[in-house]
Amino acid sequence: MKSVNRNHLIDTIKGIACIGVVLIHYNWSNDISIIIKTISRFAVPFFFFVSGYYLPNSSKVITSDNFKRKIKHIFDLAVKSALVYAIFCIYWNSIMNSQWNLWTYTKSIFQPAGIVKFLLSSDPFVYAHFWYIIALLACYLILYLVRDKIKPVGYLIGFLVLIVCYSLFAEFNFLTGWKNYVPLTESATLVVSNMFIFRAMPFLLWGVYLKKSTIAEWKQKPNLLLLLAIAVLGCVLVVFEERHFGTILMYVGTHITVLALSLASVWYPDKKIGILEYIGDKLSMYVYIYHIAVGKMWDLIAAKFRLWGNPTINIIRPLLILAGSLLFAQILVSFQKWSRESKKVSLQDKGVRK
Repeated sequence: MKSVNRNHLIDTIKGIACIGVVLIHYNWSNDISIIIKTISRFAVPFFFFVSGYYLPNSSKVITSDNFKRKIKHIFDLAVKSALVYAIFCIYWNSIMNSQWNLWTYTKSIFQPAGIVKFLLSSDPFVYAHFWYIIALLACYLILYLVRDKIKPVGYLIGFLVLIVCYSLFAEFNFLTGWKNYVPLTESATLVVSNMFIFRAMPFLLWGVYLKKSTIAEWKQKPNLLLLLAIAVLGCVLVVFEERHFGTILMYVGTHITVLALSLASVWYPDKKIGILEYIGDKLSMYVYIYHIAVGKMWDLIAAKFRLWGNPTINIIRPLLILAGSLLFAQILVSFQKWSRESKKVSLQDKGVRK
């Protein structure tokens, strides 16, 4: 049963966002792909906003128990996902290189510079997309320690300060002279704007602020179409910014899009598109975690059957990986549902026998 407090528009946008994540990592080799990839940058910041929005309870209070539950959930997810990908990594490297050695590979990735980057910028040791889970866990832990010291307006101030700092380090450092790269070793550098405190925390704070503030209760609120138009304007702006400032992870236009979509979801929570809402609610996390493995397996199949020379296959590759990721996520959800129902029936049977 769905929670009565479920925000349907948030789930709908999450459905769009998880599709965007797949298209960031798997797209086409042309200008259109660059535009799609750049626009899709809003996806991960929106996921952080959602995590912050659901951190306070229905009474707008962030309880210790809720924090512990969230931290435990993300930690369990991180451990289980890491275990799956550890097995996948061994399998993948073994079939790709018969000379591959697990011990040598492990020593090569667990270096001091890698550990520093893991702690400060949530850089995973192997699969880069896992930074989201690591960063979310780090943000939760920090907020848990200071949860009783921040007033609602403090979340807004923190959001504004950190988002401005990100832009000054990443996009406009040519104006400020701020160095965005800190050398760790001769071959490794720390990208300051990639640190979770700048790349993840501001959107988590923004989500908490929107939940704890009275914004959702405003009677005079902008029209939904206007908010969506602003979100589209942000998407247009990021294309301009990418052309003039180069490739970075987020732009001012990205922030505008996330702000517009988050405000729309707060003011119009009942708006939804059925299939996208389902994807966002049930499948998005699994799509995010496992789309890299699905993509690698598809590329292996394509290489084995020599499909890369087929122009049609190359064009539909991102769509096939997206479809495969959604299918795999649905299989996992269905299995979990079957497992819960089987356990429930088993407990009922035991009760009857007693």
